[in-house]
Amino acid sequence: AVLLIDGPIENRRLQEAADSVVARHEILRTSFNLLAGMEMPLQVIDVARSIRIGELTALEAGAAVRWSNEEPFRVSLVRTGKEKQALVLSLSPLCGDVWSMKNLIAELAHQLGGGQPKVKSEELVQYTQFTEWQRELLESGREEDEKGREYWRRQVENLPETIELPGEQKAGDQGSRGTASVSVKLDSELLARARAVATSKRVSVGMVLLAAWQVLLYRLSTAEQLLIEHGTAARKYKEMESGIGQYMTWLPLKGQLTPKQTFSEVLNKLA
Repeated sequence: AVLLIDGPIENRRLQEAADSVVARHEILRTSFNLLAGMEMPLQVIDVARSIRIGELTALEAGAAVRWSNEEPFRVSLVRTGKEKQALVLSLSPLCGDVWSMKNLIAELAHQLGGGQPKVKSEELVQYTQFTEWQRELLESGREEDEKGREYWRRQVENLPETIELPGEQKAGDQGSRGTASVSVKLDSELLARARAVATSKRVSVGMVLLAAWQVLLYRLSTAEQLLIEHGTAARKYKEMESGIGQYMTWLPLKGQLTPKQTFSEVLNKLA
């Protein structure tokens, strides 16, 4: 995330604000170490200490981040003009999601402005507490939990590993690149129509767009069975809202489409 700051900023105040945020959230000082003979990495929480705040040029700020296991959270300052600067916040994907970054920005803004965070440090839910709770659910052996796991297992059964899209580059093709994102701005008329459909079906606009994505993939690939990963914030309890960590959960959503299906039928299956 990049925050544009107009006016002077004291290095001392910025350092104190960043150190305070790191001290409040254990995940910002957590490293993941895969030791010999271990299948899962060991999470090691460091003691609270002052973090290094770097100064970058505009060119360096635009470069890809090379993560160090010892620095899951980085703060850098870019001078863009006289009394103008950009604050660059980099958070390892192992240690946070989009919601976490918003929480980080809000806390830093409060600290820089001389205010206090809305949630006291002793009331914060640390990410280790969340992971312990999740592990307990997995190991509980309760019948309802096992039914839930069985449901999600069935979602990925008997599905093709991949689908082919027109013009798709294969992994080994010359000029093949990594993943990318494409931003599309919906005009007001189209968005109003999507909202009207969502209201009539009592679902979210996001669910309408997800159904449209399934239909588009079906038309491009003619694959009647599709599996789409759907991300959810997984912060259904108020205590989790102020936390920082990789709370986001990706769920496999199976779609079974046929040439005679209507869009309403596809949407009803998702809902």
